[in-house]
Amino acid sequence: MAIAIMISTFGCNNGLILSGARSTTADGARQSFFAKAGELHTTYRTPALALIVQAVWTCLLSTLGHVQ
Repeated sequence: MAIAIMISTFGCNNGLILSGARSTTADGARQSFFAKAGELHTTYRTPALALIVQAVWTCLLSTLGHVQ
């Protein structure tokens, strides 16, 4: 049962991380966020900067204790 819970949790985290970066990229493309965040990586065509922004924001909130 614990393994099934771990698989489910990792799958949910995967979806949340990837969809969060895509929405940041879309906001950047619409100029409602940093325009640079709307660009994709030239080689891999992934929202690399949006993933970095999301990771930094998550780390900041985690260290400050605001994640509920």
